[in-house]
Amino acid sequence: MWIWIIILGVIILGMSLFILFIGGWLYSSHQIRFSEGYDKDLESDYQALVEQMRK
Repeated sequence: MWIWIIILGVIILGMSLFILFIGGWLYSSHQIRFSEGYDKDLESDYQALVEQMRK
């Protein structure tokens, strides 16, 4: 009985740490992309699309 409780606790702890890791990673990625007040990647993609449309 106790072994199942320990296994369940380890699984829950592992999943919680994984979710925190992914959340932190996404947050830091968001902070980097919007560091200048706008999304640099989206802006460069838009500029490339506008340039293609002119041709």
